[in-house]
Amino acid sequence: PNITIAYALDSNVHESDVTKWLQIVQEKAEAQLSATLSAQVRLENVRIWTPRSGLLDVLREVTRNGMLYPLQALDGMRIFFSMSYNPDIICLVTKASIGDGGRLSHVPGYGVYKTLCEKVVPLLLYYNKEDPEFMGTMLSGLIFQSINRNRARYVDDYEKLRSKRNRIWSYLRKCNKKYKSVSSPDH
Repeated sequence: PNITIAYALDSNVHESDVTKWLQIVQEKAEAQLSATLSAQVRLENVRIWTPRSGLLDVLREVTRNGMLYPLQALDGMRIFFSMSYNPDIICLVTKASIGDGGRLSHVPGYGVYKTLCEKVVPLLLYYNKEDPEFMGTMLSGLIFQSINRNRARYVDDYEKLRSKRNRIWSYLRKCNKKYKSVSSPDH
């Protein structure tokens, strides 16, 4: 199955610097996710872009002292993208530290929504250019955690997952349905 993913870059991350890095991250995430789910999963990169105003304004509001507050950022992203055709995942790649200044401090990635293949899943990924392999593993874990456990039973039971592959396939085949190849808006 294909899972569509788009990468929004914060204003401190430049597409020319991150393109090769994202390719390595995505390949690692794809391989890891396929192994975890016992199913060949393809992450289809549909877009890499730096948002203009709007989303950047939302992100500025939830960044304090160089720290991107993850819950507020994800909530803002989800609301911002709720009125348009979207891929299954929109991943913000940022150089800002991800954390809340307290319990969460400098985490490499973050996601909370469990709506993969149902509604857009916003994710945060720190741009660690020195270790794209680790960030690929992080992205794979974030995607795996975004699977709705109520609709994809067995996903946490590797033995049942391997013996009942059609269940994860029936869940994942719902991915890649809502994204339309219309002219891409400049969020």
